[in-house]
Amino acid sequence: MNNPEIIYFEINNWFAGRDYPNREPFLSWITGYGGIFSNEKWCKENKLCVVAGTLDMSYNWCVTATKEWVLENCPYLLSEEVDKVTFKVHEAGSHGWKDKIEEYALNRFLHFPDEDGNVYGTYDWMFLPWCEENFGVTYHEDNYWDYDDEE
Repeated sequence: MNNPEIIYFEINNWFAGRDYPNREPFLSWITGYGGIFSNEKWCKENKLCVVAGTLDMSYNWCVTATKEWVLENCPYLLSEEVDKVTFKVHEAGSHGWKDKIEEYALNRFLHFPDEDGNVYGTYDWMFLPWCEENFGVTYHEDNYWDYDDEE
């Protein structure tokens, strides 16, 4: 295989706009826990390297793809167009509940190699290198919310 330009993106099935783009094809791709990025056959056919797993009550995918694939299937991820999404969050504070506004931009889905060439997602899951032996779905071993550590 030649040496294509690689794109790393992470999506989660929790909130459209915040955790995955609120537009097609993502709206069709993210369907509960059975999202397209959990489909081994589809990921292999599309030469995607996917790390998938659960996070509390959501499902998360770290996807390694070629730039060519992204441009053909979901060019929005690489466009100059940036959707700003605002969420009102109700959270506990020291003096009771308060509302907090959170704003997210499109580029939050993309991840980039660190100084050692490794790529990590939001929850420190390592993206797989793009190569034939990694095509398909690899399931992440531990859950971000590991309650067994609490005593």
